[in-house]
Amino acid sequence: MTIEISLVMAKLFSCCRAKETGTFFVVSEEGVSGQVVIDNGLPIRSSFSGKKGIEALSELKSMNVKTFYFSADFMMPMSKYAAINQSDDVLALLGYADYLASLDLEIDEYNSINTDVKKEVSQKPVVKKEAVGMYRGQQVYKEVESEPEQALAQKKMIKREVVGMYRGQPVYKDIEYVAE
Repeated sequence: MTIEISLVMAKLFSCCRAKETGTFFVVSEEGVSGQVVIDNGLPIRSSFSGKKGIEALSELKSMNVKTFYFSADFMMPMSKYAAINQSDDVLALLGYADYLASLDLEIDEYNSINTDVKKEVSQKPVVKKEAVGMYRGQQVYKEVESEPEQALAQKKMIKREVVGMYRGQPVYKDIEYVAE
């Protein structure tokens, strides 16, 4: 029993419109599975039948879907190749404007929803790794949250300085300074 693709896309779009975060799972009649990771209403990663990224989303539109579901707050880990370029209008490619038209929403509302989601995604804090020492010959890092890149008014530079040697490897200290 194949599920109509318009129902699958409507569920995906409703998750995006509600600005949900999680993973949208799809299984085809042939037993091929796929996932779309949604972060705050915007698809950020996808994988279907060996394809990744924007190619995988195109594959979704032509699948014979057997079942699908959305798992809220679970972001499926995927390779970096599954990432979707946020400069592309991914939702428009999938037919999001047609979905909104079926709900009697104007294109202006679509544009405002889409740009609001993109702004929220780009304002997330950036997590950087900071070297804190050495343990058994391996560099030890600590994750540090910083301001979003857009919020930085000045260009920050990092200078690495060798502060010693441990088991034949140089130990570095990162010094952050503002370029003038």
